Amino acid sequence: MKLDESLQLHHFGYLTNSITYDLELFSKIGFECSSEVLLDSARGIEIVFLTIPGSDMLLELIQPKESFETQIGNSHGSRLGRTLKNLMGKRPGLYHMGYTVQDANFLPLDLRLRSISTREPAVALGGRCVVFFLTPTGSIFELIFEQ
Repeated sequence: MKLDESLQLHHFGYLTNSITYDLELFSKIGFECSSEVLLDSARGIEIVFLTIPGSDMLLELIQPKESFETQIGNSHGSRLGRTLKNLMGKRPGLYHMGYTVQDANFLPLDLRLRSISTREPAVALGGRCVVFFLTPTGSIFELIFEQ
């Protein structure tokens, strides 16, 4: 059963130690850049979106920068920072799914999700606001608000 018709899959997030290396790797298997590499200095990360030609699916490469450690306690939410730091300690790879949502007041309460960030504008998404949620089993969902 689909929770909400306004939810649309936007991208898969892939945590990496090296955007440069993974850009080369993913280009060899058919992905192309669909954005520039952008620095989100508020979150201490670099981000680039990739796509496969003829597909709407996006892959977001995310690389924490040196300043990432100092961002963990900032206004974007220390829980998100701690979660990413923990994931980087285990291994890079796929770690979240991003969904666009039309309703600015939408909150997935019946999924028992716990917010791990505040709603803040995202540089890589043209300033659209995003918020991250953690499921009871440890999966991460990102909501991207269209309004």
